[in-house]
Formats: sequence, C-alpha cells, structure tokens
Amino acid sequence: SKIKSHMVMVGFKILIPCALPVLAASFFIHPTTRSDPFIAKRTNVRSSRDVVRASYSDGIPPSPAERSLAVNLDPSFYGSFAEIGAGQEVSRYFLRAGAAAGTVARSVSAYDMKVSDRMYGESSRYVTQERMMQMIEQEYKEVEGTLREVKGPDCRFFSFASTIAAKAYMSDRECEAYIGIMYQKEAGAELSTVWLHARMTDSTAELQGDALGVLGANLVYLVSKAEHDEKTIIKNLMADINPGRLTVNWVGFEGAGWDVDSRLCALWLVQYGLTEAVLFQPEDERAVLGNRWFKATVPNLAFYKRPILVQRGRFRFVTKSNEAIFQSGLAKLKSDTGHDSKKTREPLSVVELMITPFGNSDKALSYDAPKEAEKDFISRFNVLSSLRKPILISGLGEMHTLATYMSRYTNEQIVIAVGGGSYSLDRGICSDRECQGLKGGLLEAFGRLFAKGVKLYVFPNISPDGKVTSCVEKSASSMEKETLLSHLRATSKLVPIENKFIPEIVLNETTNQPFRGETQQVLDMICKFDAGWKELVPEDVVSVVNEKGIGEVFSMGSLKGSSSGGAAAVSALEQCAYDFHDAN
Repeated sequence: SKIKSHMVMVGFKILIPCALPVLAASFFIHPTTRSDPFIAKRTNVRSSRDVVRASYSDGIPPSPAERSLAVNLDPSFYGSFAEIGAGQEVSRYFLRAGAAAGTVARSVSAYDMKVSDRMYGESSRYVTQERMMQMIEQEYKEVEGTLREVKGPDCRFFSFASTIAAKAYMSDRECEAYIGIMYQKEAGAELSTVWLHARMTDSTAELQGDALGVLGANLVYLVSKAEHDEKTIIKNLMADINPGRLTVNWVGFEGAGWDVDSRLCALWLVQYGLTEAVLFQPEDERAVLGNRWFKATVPNLAFYKRPILVQRGRFRFVTKSNEAIFQSGLAKLKSDTGHDSKKTREPLSVVELMITPFGNSDKALSYDAPKEAEKDFISRFNVLSSLRKPILISGLGEMHTLATYMSRYTNEQIVIAVGGGSYSLDRGICSDRECQGLKGGLLEAFGRLFAKGVKLYVFPNISPDGKVTSCVEKSASSMEKETLLSHLRATSKLVPIENKFIPEIVLNETTNQPFRGETQQVLDMICKFDAGWKELVPEDVVSVVNEKGIGEVFSMGSLKGSSSGGAAAVSALEQCAYDFHDAN
C-alpha cells in the first residue's frame, strides 16, 4: 500500500513495557591556472546507485541493523520515537534488531493534524524545524517525567522525532524531512540536540522512507556514543545509503554537549558529499565577521520565489571590484525584472565560495586535511562575511551545476555575475573545465546552463591604466566558441551590465584606481607590508582587519611569500587538494 502524507487521518502508537536491557577530508577550490583533477572522476563516485556508502570510522558497526542492536544493548540510553509523514521507518530498525525493550519506551505516529496538534501544540506548517523541535521537546518531557524515578539517575533519556513530506500522489512538491534527537550526552548532563534537514530524491514514498530509516538509525547510534564528535557524526550519517538518494542540507549541533564551529560543519558536509552546498545568511545588518551573525539555513526557505544574483569564486580576498559587481548587477536585475515588492520577493545577492568535494571514497573519507587548510577556509568565510550577503559554501563545480541547483528552489530570474579586472569569457565560461565529462562538450554545457532561463551579467574589464572595456563583444579564441557566444549575445543570455547601472567612480579613469586591483595584487601588497592594499578592498574588510587582526580574515599559510616577496599563488587550501590527488 502507498505510504500516505501527513494529511492522512491515521494515528497510532506502540507501547513497550519498560524493562532493563540484556561519524576534513580534503577539498578542492577551482584555481584559475590549474585544471580540476577531480571533475572527471566525480560522476563515477556520486552518481552510481550500485555503490553503497559504507561506514568509515573505526569501531562503528557495519550495518544499520547492527548499529541499532548496539543501541538496544546499551542499558544507559532509553527513549521515544515520534515520526510523521513516511511511516515509522526509524523505530522499525530498533524494534526489529532485537532487545528493543532496552531502548524503545514508545513509538508514535500522529498523522492526523488534529491529533498532532493535541500532542505537540498547534503549528501553521508541519514539515519545519519548529515542528520537529516541538515534537522532541514534548516527547522528552513525557519520557523523563514518566520514567526517571524508575530508571534512576544513570539513565540517559532521549527523544527522536521526524516530520517528513514524502512523495505524494499527483504532487511535485519538494520532498524533505526534518529529523532530530534531544538527549543527554552523559548521565546527569544538560540536554543536547542534533538535528538535520534532508532532501529526498527517490521516486516513491516507500523508497524515501527506507532511506530515511537508515539515516535516522545512523543518527541515533552516532549520538548515543558520547565519544563521537561532530566530524564523526557528519562523516558517518550517510553510511549504507546509496549515493544520490538523500541530500543532507544541514546538521545542527545545539545544547550543553556541543561547542561547534558551524562553518567547519558546512565544510565537512560539502567535503564528504552529503550535500552540494550549504547556505549561510546574515541574521541582521550588524553581520560582520565569521559565524557570530551568520546562520545556516535551508535553501528552499531562502531562495523560494526570489530572483537571485550569484557571484562565484575562490575568494582568497575580497576587492572593491567584487563589491561593485554586486551593486551594479543587483541594480540591473531589479530593472530587468520590474521588481514589485507586492508581487515578488526582493532579489537576493549571494556570494558563492567554491570548493569541490572529494566524494565518499574510502581514501577521501579517511584523509585528514591539515589544520592550516581548514583555517584557510575559515579565513575566507570571515572576509566574505564583511559583504553582509548570504554565503553559499559550494561543492558545485561547473557553472551549469550551479544553475541546476538554483533552479531547484526558485522559478524567478537567476543571474550569474562575472567580469571585472582582466576577466575573459574565453577563459571563463568557454574553458575546458566547464564541459569536462560531457559528451556534447561546450554545447551541452551551455544547454544545461541556460535551460532554465539563466542569464550571465558581465561587468566590464578595467585595465591597470584604468581603461573600461566590455568583454562581451571580444572575440573568442576559436570559431566554434565564437559561434556559441554570438548566439548567446543574440538571445540575451549573455548580457553586459550597462553603464547606467555602474557607479561613475568605476567608469571614470581618473577615479577608478581602487577598482583595478585583483586578488593576487592585494595579497602581494599585504605580504610586502604595502598599506596601499586598504584602498583596493571594501571599507568593512579594512575595519575587520583593524579590529581583529589580519590573521582572523586571512590564512597565515597563504601569506607565505613567493620568491618575489609576494603572496603564494597556491594557498594551504588548494595545496591540500593537490597533494591528495597526486597521492591518489
């Protein structure tokens, strides 16, 4: 029979008498001078559903059933399961593993909305983080309030909850799930919570439920062991789930038992292949540095029905040119879409920090990236945070993969902004790396990139002597590429940002000195103690450096100078990836 959605009016519970019982890797950021050694391999690693991802950390049982049994045999871990939307797929593992009375106090499925509201309180929407938190909080209170006296002070209670929008008949809505567990990390400790948001891609509710069952069972097992840190949990969450079935958009660690840097969690999620990208949004206009004012969010909540402007790159540093591209591109997007706040949401500017995951091979998941490489990543996040724009930590490689990702969450105009400095379309969108692995080559890559109405806005080049020129009309290096670019120009897929949207200070040769500098030039100036670098970057970056010190917004490993006295062309972050691929 088909598994019903939350709207089906069914409610039941299974009560079991109380009884004593007998989860960085390395990563790759696209350089401009070296090819990506992983793009050609990536499809073979992540697209095959014939390869089941195994568990990689030492000491973790090799199957979901064995992990569930291990939890059941732990007399100190006891609690409830509340699951809505795809069946009791998680509790089923523990009920069937044996010795279930050692773990399961009760299993509940409140499918009917009225029943659900009576149990957990009213809610305007049911597949949300808020609803999931209502469920685990109420379940925990009930279990502990009923059983603490019976179980004693050494028992660590938990409550597991999931609220799921599985595949429904005649519906094409996003299939997603919020899953969480509230528990005591140690006996007598204050409460901790680990929760996640997952996107399901299987074709039926039954298959989606099966995958979520494994995911939930993995989560319960991983948090039941106090020695498992956040990296271990993230690394092993997808154990025994075929690649391509689930995407884990975010894992949150909260409460007394966790002191977690959410930026590193985002990095690990992308590195280990759990997700294509993680989105951080500034919580308010005070957002300045790092993750103090930035919070991870689910992409469909941030992008839904919004026109989007994306600027992508490695961002070893941020220049005034980057800032001007955002300002000009956003002005043009608002003009082109005829933005009306009553009809559409405000256009959103997103900065994409590009990294490339190494997949889920044994070698990749067992490889520990140097601390300097992780610090390099944190430094890049810190400097990008000065822009006060959403930051997309992205494992999306080719530009067409970004277009596909964004079009999943919005039907409004999507724009990728490029240009500035010495940018070249020939070396950019027409480069070989944009069509690696595609049998149709560049033609197929462009077909995928522009299939959903995506446009490229091109900011003008600014030469070292201040001349401002458009690179849109420049000829490509071959007739084949030029033919494709001519078509894109004629169909308004490749569009120059007109002068009316660009600040006069940028267009005027006598005032645009601060907009001529490129990233490597800024880094060289910093290494040579040339204070002129401050004229080439946004004021907020300078303020952050003055307040926190250069080490908080720039990796010291990247400051290791070249023989000319400038900054190294390859930072710790890129070098880590090169070393891994050279060895494997």
